[in-house]
Amino acid sequence: MSYKEKIQKAQEIRGNAAGWFRERRDKINAELNKVKTDPHLTVEGRLAKSIELKNKFGNELLKEAHQLRKEYIGLLNEAKADAEKTLKTSIKKPHDDVVSEFKRDLKRFKTELMLANSFDAIEKKLDDFIKTKVNDAYLAQMVADEFPEIISQALSVTSNIGFARKKLSDVYERLNNDFLPEEAKEARAALDHVNAAVNSKLFPSIVEQSAQEIVGKEFAQYLNDTDSYVEQIES
Repeated sequence: MSYKEKIQKAQEIRGNAAGWFRERRDKINAELNKVKTDPHLTVEGRLAKSIELKNKFGNELLKEAHQLRKEYIGLLNEAKADAEKTLKTSIKKPHDDVVSEFKRDLKRFKTELMLANSFDAIEKKLDDFIKTKVNDAYLAQMVADEFPEIISQALSVTSNIGFARKKLSDVYERLNNDFLPEEAKEARAALDHVNAAVNSKLFPSIVEQSAQEIVGKEFAQYLNDTDSYVEQIES
């Protein structure tokens, strides 16, 4: 399964999470309604039985939600590893002679930057160097790796720090993205998606509210944080 397919499968899990919950909610409600209308139980008996069932169903719900999230996160982590591998292998290293010559050019360029006395001069030198010397992703990454020094030098010759940072940030983004082959761009976009998805809620807020109504807040509060719940009951 490709990283794209793994991401798609994870998206399907998240997209169907509300439906997954509704199935369990309806079953829980059906069992609770049986207790409410059980003629063999007293009022107190119905209340006690309802509390017992809510605890039972709440525990089962969170354990099942934990397994669902494990599958979801597992797919995303696998997709991330595959996309990182694709990104790495799609950036081909040029011939050693080309790299050696570029290193010499880059060293001279950095020396010229150190001698520049204005941000405009540094910005122009940086733009010219990229236009004339950088023609693939590997070389672009070599320049990007030198950006801590480039930024430090550029900011030391300007009083408009905010403006300079924005300009340099734009160049840095260009170096990291514009020279990538299409395969690598897709992999990087996938990584951005995965990083956001891993930190997002599996269940929407309306599901959390519904869970609180049927099994109580003590269980519902863990619906999107099942790791904490599992740790709690296993400790």
